[in-house]
Amino acid sequence: EATSCNKGVGIVKLMGRDAGFVVMCASLGSDQVDLVLIPEVDVKLEDILAHVDSVIDRQGHMVIAVAEGAGQSFVATGEKDATGHTIYGD
Repeated sequence: EATSCNKGVGIVKLMGRDAGFVVMCASLGSDQVDLVLIPEVDVKLEDILAHVDSVIDRQGHMVIAVAEGAGQSFVATGEKDATGHTIYGD
């Protein structure tokens, strides 16, 4: 889908609440993924945006693979579910 429009960005969210193993393995098996976000690595929003701009300028589109627990510093709810697990924001 990202390749179907000019400056398209496809975002694929995969399981990986607290670990990016699944999304990393899936990305290694694909030649379409340009950026991988995993919960083990804190990132700065400015760095993500700079990379997105760079890739789009170079190839006109991009795909981002995101593990479900990644980027919680931007969307954290601060809440817990009935079992005591953190409720992640999206």
